[in-house]
Amino acid sequence: MRALLTLTLFRTMCYIPNIVQQVGYGGKETYRHLWQTTFMIRHLIILLALAAGTGVLFTGIAGDDAAATAKTALTAAAYTMGGNLLTKYAVGRARPADELGNSSFAGFTPTAAQSSFASNHVALAYALVTPFAKQSDNPWLYGLAGFTAVGRIQSREHWLSDTVAGGLMGYAIGSLTYEQQLGGKRTVRLSATTQSVDASWSF
Repeated sequence: MRALLTLTLFRTMCYIPNIVQQVGYGGKETYRHLWQTTFMIRHLIILLALAAGTGVLFTGIAGDDAAATAKTALTAAAYTMGGNLLTKYAVGRARPADELGNSSFAGFTPTAAQSSFASNHVALAYALVTPFAKQSDNPWLYGLAGFTAVGRIQSREHWLSDTVAGGLMGYAIGSLTYEQQLGGKRTVRLSATTQSVDASWSF
């Protein structure tokens, strides 16, 4: 939990100097960069709020059921971070801001882990909200997670397909871990190492 909050806060703070730098530019270019940076900070704040809220619920302040679901959401987020890191390293897709096009791939390189596919922010957002959306039957929570995709695209950090893939990954892992929490007929087992993330389930 602390790692998730620290990572998200660090990413948010990294964008603040961009605002100061862009103010020094003139004309429409200034407002364009400020608009993009505003979107970046806004979606990072949403992700930070999701992580912080989940952490608060994990303490049991809202009851045992909410605490169990919060634990599931944090577990899903951890698995999602690991799985998406491996995905990024293998795919190595260039970001829109790199001006290399959406078909430029350079996987298994030193910088591939910071590449575009898939969106880690969107994946984490969906991993965090999915267990709560299922437990409380509140599908509007998916819209809150989806808002992070708007900022990532607007700021040219990701292609649309990156955010869709990230959302699907987060939703899938969040669903699997929630099924594991329920302990129903669809038994799910997830395991992670430094080299792989494995999932298995039975029906």
